[in-house]
Amino acid sequence: MNASIRCQILHADGVIEEFPVVAADEVKEAFLTLDWASEFETISALEKVHEGNPCHPYFTIFAPKGFLSLTPQPEGGFTATYPLYENAKRFGFLPVRIRTRKKIGDLTLETAGNLIGPFLSGDFASVDSMASEEGLVT
Repeated sequence: MNASIRCQILHADGVIEEFPVVAADEVKEAFLTLDWASEFETISALEKVHEGNPCHPYFTIFAPKGFLSLTPQPEGGFTATYPLYENAKRFGFLPVRIRTRKKIGDLTLETAGNLIGPFLSGDFASVDSMASEEGLVT
């Protein structure tokens, strides 16, 4: 794996955990085994005692060509935000590649985790296809 790829987890209490990517399987394992339920319990506890503004937790992978952010939703499921590249023509004849962001919600934990491998290998078309099959474009 490339040393310029890294992961970041923002916990509900505001603590940011950052680690370098060693292998796609390790990143997926870290995402799947994170205790997302306890993150929302922390949010509820902080809201009850009015201690600041609790953070909404997320899991983000930063890579040279973009990022994949997986965010749990309080009502269940995950939202994935990732880059999408489209070929277009400027002035009707100059080929250009346009980078946009796409956001898809209502993904299961398993589907969200399955996006990590294709993302790290740079296969954004597979990320988009897998996310679009199950989720709702938001």
